Amino acid sequence: SNDLDSLIWSTYLGGSGSDVALSVKLDNQDNIFVAGGTTSNDFPTTADVLSPSSIGDVDGWVAHIHANGDSLINSSYIGTSGYDQVFFLDLDANEDVYLAGQTNGAYPISSGLYSSGSSGQFIHKLSHNLQSSIFSTVINAPGRTDPAISLTAFLVNECDNIYLSGWGSPDNLFSDGTSNNNFTLGTSGLPITQDAYQSASDGSSFYLMVLSGDASELLYATHLGDANSLVHVDGGTSRFDKHGIVYHSVCASCSGDSSFPTTAGAYATANGSTGCNNALFKFDLASLRARIQTNSIALDDPGLSGGCLPLDIVFENFSTGGEVYEWDFGDGTTRTTYSKDTILHQYANPGTFQVQLRAFDPNTCISEDYASTSIRVSSPNFTISGNADICAGSSIPLIATGGTQYLWSPTESLDDPTRSNPIASPTDTTIYTVRVYNSNGCNYENTVTINVVPQIEASIRLEQTGLCEGSREISIVNESINVSAITWSFGDGELLDDWQPSYTYAQDGEYTIIGKLMNQKCEVEVKLDINITQINVPNVLTRNEDGFNDALKISSGSPVNLTIYTRWGTKVYSKLNYQNDWRGEGLTNGTYFYEVILENHEICSGWIQLLDGI
Repeated sequence: SNDLDSLIWSTYLGGSGSDVALSVKLDNQDNIFVAGGTTSNDFPTTADVLSPSSIGDVDGWVAHIHANGDSLINSSYIGTSGYDQVFFLDLDANEDVYLAGQTNGAYPISSGLYSSGSSGQFIHKLSHNLQSSIFSTVINAPGRTDPAISLTAFLVNECDNIYLSGWGSPDNLFSDGTSNNNFTLGTSGLPITQDAYQSASDGSSFYLMVLSGDASELLYATHLGDANSLVHVDGGTSRFDKHGIVYHSVCASCSGDSSFPTTAGAYATANGSTGCNNALFKFDLASLRARIQTNSIALDDPGLSGGCLPLDIVFENFSTGGEVYEWDFGDGTTRTTYSKDTILHQYANPGTFQVQLRAFDPNTCISEDYASTSIRVSSPNFTISGNADICAGSSIPLIATGGTQYLWSPTESLDDPTRSNPIASPTDTTIYTVRVYNSNGCNYENTVTINVVPQIEASIRLEQTGLCEGSREISIVNESINVSAITWSFGDGELLDDWQPSYTYAQDGEYTIIGKLMNQKCEVEVKLDINITQINVPNVLTRNEDGFNDALKISSGSPVNLTIYTRWGTKVYSKLNYQNDWRGEGLTNGTYFYEVILENHEICSGWIQLLDGI
């Protein structure tokens, strides 16, 4: 299913020998083409296909399966009396089938097609119903019959050009070259074109090539890499996109060095392993794309879209491919070049001008491509908000006007640096710079300073002493920082502005102490709840079950720990977090002594009389 939550269908496909499926594609009806290799002489095929019967000991095959998986539409063997295996398949716009694979047999070469060698790597085009061969050819070094490369990616693009990539190396690390069609590969002698990125190979390299849609012409071929970097790659890890760009994975520099070539600014330029390290390369084999970049005369403002009169602007030609470049600057002037020249142009009048570049190459199936951009020319009228103070942790809008595009910096503390009024949330005092562009291309730059008042760091606690003596006095310990003024409210109507006040409550009760801490315009409010209750420990328990003085009930503003002793010092009761439930169970009438430990670690002591029946 689309969400991978359930299996729609699955099936076996093969004969009594060894079978492998290596490539799969869907046609426009969601029917499935799949291809691979087999040693089975009873691999399932259908009538009236190209090769319904086994041809050699190891054959390629291609099958067309119904979308619901319940039947074969068509299926055919592929190959020669030698070793053959299909590694890749693709479909063109007409849904004809293209196959690419390895062979060491006398693979048929259609008349009038480009070919090199007589065996090795084959490309075969079949009709959609697999009943007829449209063409086939082979690519190899002259005189070589075994495969030269392990195929890694294959594509038929929208122009029906055929793209193929693979790698080869004679190093014994990759092949014993002795059995089970485990060929010793090597890229020496493979055909390349005059404009190849790398024209020579010592036998260990990647090989990239492009054939015309009818396979009559080798449009491009190149090597990439050499034995110094000792490269290879497992299958299924590389792809062409439909523009002919290959995205390739590489097991590179397997000797543990960093010899695999990298480009400037690459993510990593050194091998982090003692052996093979994963590498990636992107290679554009056949693109034609017109691309414009505008810039200032100093080439320090890429993407410049306008300015004030008179405007001098640089047009950089970043096209891919092309032989002829035709410029239209939108103000009545044009220019044609035959190389990717950088052009300086001056606009003498205000307005919006549409610039167009046409890149033309008659040698590509898409012979031309266009790129365009707009240049706006006029005069500015800009404003910016003034400097301001904010509290730490808060935000403020920055405001600029008069433009259609804005770019604020630094960007880290802004919600959107491209708005005219971004919300700034700096952690420290920051000078913001804004560059403003209006609809006609003029620009403006100015700054605004946002002063961040240091954050108030509140550190406050309450202390109580003399509770055993019945005191209701509290002391506030204030260790806060970044505070310039403070006001205390004690919850009974009294206010003080001392830094560390002491205060005595007149009555028991639950109070909320509120401290308002201020630093310039910034304020933090701290709330502290306190229970003021004078300590009271009764000195008689009557134990007559009349509901009065039956249990020792201690009055306190916070939990207490209780211990009871006989008058000879023997402990007879102890309870942490005492719950007012001691009744002197099991003790005789008489005088006992108590210790009450308060939350502030004060110890209150005294005596209590146990009496029965009073």
